[in-house]
Amino acid sequence: MILRAYLTKRNGDVLFSKSFDPSLGDDSPSLPPYVQAAIALLSSSKSTKLEQVYTHTYHDTVWAYMFFESFVIVFLVTEDENQAMLTTRMIALGHSIALMIGKIISSWDGDLGEIVGVDTLFIKHVTMDLSPPSERVLQVAESLVNRTLEDPNIAYVGILDMRNEMVSGNFPETLLEEIVRELYKGIFGSDVDMIPKTLKIRRYSHQIFRAGPLTVIVTPYPEGSTIKAATMAGDIAHKLLKVIDESDKSAK
Repeated sequence: MILRAYLTKRNGDVLFSKSFDPSLGDDSPSLPPYVQAAIALLSSSKSTKLEQVYTHTYHDTVWAYMFFESFVIVFLVTEDENQAMLTTRMIALGHSIALMIGKIISSWDGDLGEIVGVDTLFIKHVTMDLSPPSERVLQVAESLVNRTLEDPNIAYVGILDMRNEMVSGNFPETLLEEIVRELYKGIFGSDVDMIPKTLKIRRYSHQIFRAGPLTVIVTPYPEGSTIKAATMAGDIAHKLLKVIDESDKSAK
């Protein structure tokens, strides 16, 4: 469980904090001195890598750090917090922050909470549901992917979960990594898309639809029709949303 989240400068100065545990009281702008010292030490170390989780335990509390070019994400978490999900949340939050306010962080003085949208950004990424799709949803996804790939004009089809991991599809790993890097930037932020978004990587125009917790990507060959691919992506998204809705209702 994530108890509290912080956004700091690379020197440890706190720019924003948000509590996610009522027992901790109101949001506190301060960090313990030993946490600030850890941030400064890791920031100055040449071996510290960007977008990698570093943790340490202090008196039964676990602190997690992730470094970006001009800022640091810091989480206070319980010892049972899932490492993979923690990494996903911190990367997604960091990329969204970089896209939204990354250019002003170095020169900012004061509380970034004054900027509209920062608080909402933290809530969205810290509380997002990262549980895997149901077996029924996975079966339907597999069927839709296979059917779409029967079209000779379609090169790739992929369905990603909330962690941006492919649950069904045929995207090569390296190409998928490039797409996921763009998804993490938050440019596809709505829960459900009404029209497709196009992402151009390499020679391909990837047609992307958000369908609740899933992301649908249909990619035609370079000489293929992007309009047809977009229609296919929308059709897959619509059918998946219907199955997700049915699964949610049956679970209640």
